[in-house]
Amino acid sequence: MPVLRVSALTPRQKKIFASLLLACATFVVFGIALANDFVGWDDDSYILGNPFISPLNVRTIKAMFSGFYFSSWTPLALLSHAIDYALWGLDPRGHHLTNLVVHAVNTVWVFLIGLQIMAYARAQGNPLAPSDPRRGMPEPEMPDIGAALIAALFFSWHPLRVESVACASSRKELLCAFFAFPAAYAYLSYRLREGTPDSKYYWGALALFTLAMLAKPAAMTWPLVMLGFELIEARRQTVEIAWKRILARCAPFFAVAAVVAVVAYAASRTPGTVNLLGEPPSLLLPPYTFWFYLQKTFLPLGMSSVYEVPGGLSLAISSAAGILAVLFVLWIARRGFPALLVGLSVFLVTLLPVLGVVPTSIQAISNRYTYVASPAWGICLGYIFFRWWRWDRGRLQRILLVGGTVAVLGALALLARREIRTWQSAETMWRNAATISPTHPVVRLDLGLTLLDEGEYAESIQQILAAIDLKPDYAEAYSALGGAYAVSGDTLHAEQAYEKSLQILPGNYLALSRFGNLRIAQKRFREATVLLNAALAQAPGDAFTRLCIADLCYRTGDAEHALQYALSAIAIRPTYGEAYYVAAAILLGKSPQNPEGIAYLRRAAALGFRPAISQIESRRE
Repeated sequence: MPVLRVSALTPRQKKIFASLLLACATFVVFGIALANDFVGWDDDSYILGNPFISPLNVRTIKAMFSGFYFSSWTPLALLSHAIDYALWGLDPRGHHLTNLVVHAVNTVWVFLIGLQIMAYARAQGNPLAPSDPRRGMPEPEMPDIGAALIAALFFSWHPLRVESVACASSRKELLCAFFAFPAAYAYLSYRLREGTPDSKYYWGALALFTLAMLAKPAAMTWPLVMLGFELIEARRQTVEIAWKRILARCAPFFAVAAVVAVVAYAASRTPGTVNLLGEPPSLLLPPYTFWFYLQKTFLPLGMSSVYEVPGGLSLAISSAAGILAVLFVLWIARRGFPALLVGLSVFLVTLLPVLGVVPTSIQAISNRYTYVASPAWGICLGYIFFRWWRWDRGRLQRILLVGGTVAVLGALALLARREIRTWQSAETMWRNAATISPTHPVVRLDLGLTLLDEGEYAESIQQILAAIDLKPDYAEAYSALGGAYAVSGDTLHAEQAYEKSLQILPGNYLALSRFGNLRIAQKRFREATVLLNAALAQAPGDAFTRLCIADLCYRTGDAEHALQYALSAIAIRPTYGEAYYVAAAILLGKSPQNPEGIAYLRRAAALGFRPAISQIESRRE
């Protein structure tokens, strides 16, 4: 049986073999995510309740690109979810598989970029020393490949990547990187080619960068990295900086970034954007956030879906630590470790959009925000390994170097697999978040809502009350508390909770809708009409409110308007199983064999709505 000898492979074959090895390694660590369910975090908005997810046609695609959704503008991410729904429906395994495949491809791109940098560093000797740019790029050697593999595995297996891969709706960061990483590779290929640069690499880089921005504007500061690389190149060549030529190359990238950044900022200002963690002092938030991500990069423990930003002295101390970390790296770099300076600079510049300089998200901090910036440290550590290996300090030192590297990567893989298990379901995710941030009212509320969906009424009420204790003016928590009391049969306390929510926030459409739904159950239809009309005025695009009105109309004998409201709820939320069931009930109430009604009933059953499944089974009998 022939034995594969890596040394006998051509450089191209070595790249392909290493890329396949990386893809397999990514699947080995993250494959268990395929068993995860939807977790009800952003999954509710981007998959389960996404108005653009179905049908997949020209009209919905146009709507994705021409409008804002969920206070953001990420048309390619919305399109990817619609394609997934067309392929897999609401089977979470298919959505997780797409995330996993994209992450594996991104890992390969990090490897290829790292390979370029390692080979380039070897060609130049000292990475900051002057050199002749016409010498070209040498073929990769085994130390180059080994260092690039380390960079890619550090990126791929790091626990900070778990949320982006294991949470189906975190597709935005994955897709942004899916285009941004090959854009960086193409730009490096354009600049590092021997002789006359090939313009197809340049225009390819620009096209891919544009696609990355349409997935999510997380890469908007990458043109600054390109500009920095151009200036380093000019220093290497010991020639006068050709500003006009450099700016001409970078200007189209800056133009694309600026246009998309303006659109994204406008989207973030649309109604519905709320900072879950309050509004800490803006001057302290960026250094704190940077220090937080730096800590999690090198000590990835205590991971969570939601983090609470400290206040007062703790925030000031952590912000100062972030500033001191930057100064320390600058000091180290001056002592002969420029790779650390490059890694820190790229990491910092790439993170600028999510450091809180300009608040553009409902979360101040999230693990997934590091996805696009994370290759910087992986490549930096790979380069350090590369340099130490080439110093050739002896066999024992090399064994220790390799052993230590394998141990670190193995530890990251084990931590990542443990973190993936916390994303198995909404309950496991929120219980883990409650362990990490027990005093966070949003965490307590969402854990309570999750338990409510699972029928754990007593513990649900306990968690929602804990959220109210932490934030006494929490209107959303009182609204949820009313819903928990209502389904548990305690209508008196439900009414009191709804009234308290509306006292705090009179325009709280969720409280109005839920209160109206309670009045329907009590057959107090006139009061229900007032409450639901007020809710509809506040949120005309809320599918739940429209379905409640459909129920109200049907109970008061207006079947025609009931059907209209049920169908409008379906139009807003194409995956709303209960809305299909209500539409079916209205049509089948007129004619038990109505074909359209039967079709709606089957659709509701296909979406997992249990009463519809029971009716389908009884019809078969």
